[in-house]
Amino acid sequence: MGGLFSILCANKYTKVKALVLISTPLAVRVTLRAVRTNLTVGLKKTIPQDRYAYAASQALSVAPGKPWDYIGWLPRLRDLFSYIKQSRRVLPQIHIPIICFHGAKDELIGSKSLRLFKSLAPNAELHILHESSHFTYPATDFNEIETAIKKTLKELKV
Repeated sequence: MGGLFSILCANKYTKVKALVLISTPLAVRVTLRAVRTNLTVGLKKTIPQDRYAYAASQALSVAPGKPWDYIGWLPRLRDLFSYIKQSRRVLPQIHIPIICFHGAKDELIGSKSLRLFKSLAPNAELHILHESSHFTYPATDFNEIETAIKKTLKELKV
């Protein structure tokens, strides 16, 4: 959701000079791997040697619990879809550099999100990270992120 918050802030505050967005959900899709990973992280006390589950456990900071413990998350899901709707509405109004990174293997955000970026922010610089998922970024993809950010900072003379 950080990318959504960044979009909303960039629309509100004029001091924002550029946006770097990673795995920003202008549209959400949930794959079988996402369900399996989240159940593994949420319900097991120890995470198996599954790189997706391990990465998600590190990123989400969620303690294992019982299924009913997660009912409290439902309002946050409602918030997520509200932020998506707001971000789609304001994105065309943002006229600063936008760099958007999307993992080709992202289990939560599909290609529809990229199509929306292309239509709502046609000047955005889109990068598809071929080996990355929602929570994993191998070194080659991480290097692409670093290079693109450094290039943008240089162009902005920051």
